[in-house]
Amino acid sequence: MRTYHIEWLKPQPPESVGVQFKLAAMGDIFMGEGCFYGFLGGHHQYMNPEMPIDSYRRRVRETIYTGLAHRNPILLTWEERIVEDERDVFEQIRKAVDWTTPFQRPPLAIRVDATLMPVAGRQPLFRYEKALAQIPVEAVYVWEDEPVPPGTMATLDARLPFVEPAFVSEGGTLPDELKSRLPLAVPAGWSANYSWSEDRRTLLAFLRGPNAAGQDWNTAEGGDYTCVDTTLRIEKDGPIDAWETRCLKPGSIQLRIYRQKGNELVLVGRSEMVDMAAPGRCRFTLKQPIAASQGDLLGFYIPDKDTEIAARHGGRMLFVEGSAAEHSALSGWQTEAKSADLAVFRNGDRARPRVSREDPDLVLRNFPDEELHVQLFDLGTRRPVLQGDFRHARNLPSPPQGDHFFLLVLPR
Repeated sequence: MRTYHIEWLKPQPPESVGVQFKLAAMGDIFMGEGCFYGFLGGHHQYMNPEMPIDSYRRRVRETIYTGLAHRNPILLTWEERIVEDERDVFEQIRKAVDWTTPFQRPPLAIRVDATLMPVAGRQPLFRYEKALAQIPVEAVYVWEDEPVPPGTMATLDARLPFVEPAFVSEGGTLPDELKSRLPLAVPAGWSANYSWSEDRRTLLAFLRGPNAAGQDWNTAEGGDYTCVDTTLRIEKDGPIDAWETRCLKPGSIQLRIYRQKGNELVLVGRSEMVDMAAPGRCRFTLKQPIAASQGDLLGFYIPDKDTEIAARHGGRMLFVEGSAAEHSALSGWQTEAKSADLAVFRNGDRARPRVSREDPDLVLRNFPDEELHVQLFDLGTRRPVLQGDFRHARNLPSPPQGDHFFLLVLPR
C-alpha cells in the first residue's frame, strides 16, 4: 500500500496516517511506497512552503514511526536519502525488539464499509482516530457485519453519525473496564499509536505532543453553551477568588465550578456574569469567593453565540446548549476533544493558577510486577530523553519541548 496517495488532492491531518495503517492491518499488507519528496506538489509544499525539507522530514517521521508502532513489516519511503537520519532511532528499536513476541489484538473494533475507503470519505475515520489516540486506546477495523475479533471489549460504527468516544463513567459508551486495562495514559493534547505484547512486557508507542500538528491555542469555544473542561481540575481545597481566560470575540461570560458525583455533574459555584471588552487576556475578581475542593472541574457559560474564548485541540470538553441546571446527568452532556484557555486563582495569587491539567505525566500502568526497562526518545533530536527501570507502573514527566517521541518498554 501507499501513503503518498493520501494527499494527492489536498493535505490531510496526521490522523490520516494512523487510519492508513489500520486499513493495511485488515490484510497482509505492507507499505511499499511512502512519502514522495515533491510528488504532485508534496505534503511539504502545502504545509510549509518556506521550509520544504523540514515539512517533508516531519511527514516521513510521522509515517515510519506510526508504521513501527503498528508493526507494519516493511516501511519503504521514496527519496529517503534526504532525511535518512530520521531512521536512526528506528534502527535502534528494530534491533532491540524481539519480533517473535505475540502482540495483543486491539480491544476496540470499528465497523467500516466501502464508503469509507476513498480518502475523501474517511473523515469519520480521521475523527475516530484523533479522539481514540488522545485517550489513548487502539482499535481494529472490521468490515461491515463480519464478526469482531476474539477479546473485543467494545464496538463503534463509523458508518453511523460520529459520536465522540468516552467511557461510561464520563457519560459515554466505552466500558470502564477497558479504561482500567490500558497500558498508557497521556497528558491533555497528546496522542499515541501503540502495540502492546500479550505478556504485557513490550510496548511500542509513537507519541505526538500538543503542538505536533500546530495544535496550540488555535480553536475556540463559544455560546450559547455551558462547557465543563474535564482536563482542568482544582489542585487542592480552598476558596477561588479570581479567574482569567483569553477572549477571541468579546462578550459576556460566567465562570462555573462543577463536581462530579456518580453519574451527575453538580454546580459548586459560579461567578457573576462579566464582560470581556476586547480580545486578549481577561482577568476577573469574584465578588463572592467559590469554596472549591480538590478534583472539582472548571467550566463556563457564554450566553451569546457571537462570543468566543481560546481553546486547543485535545483534552475532553463536556457541553450542553444554554445554561445548564445545577444538577444534571452526565448522559445529557455532549463531548468534544478540546480544552479551554481558562485558569482560576486564590488569595490574589497572580503568579500560579491553582488548577492542574489531569494526568500531566505520561503514565505507564498495568505492566507485570517484574523488572522492565523504559526509554523515551525525542525523534526531533534523535536521542533518548529518559530511560530507567520500573515494575508494574511508572509516571514519566512529559518533555517540555519537542513534538514527536517514541516510547519503548522491553523486558530487562
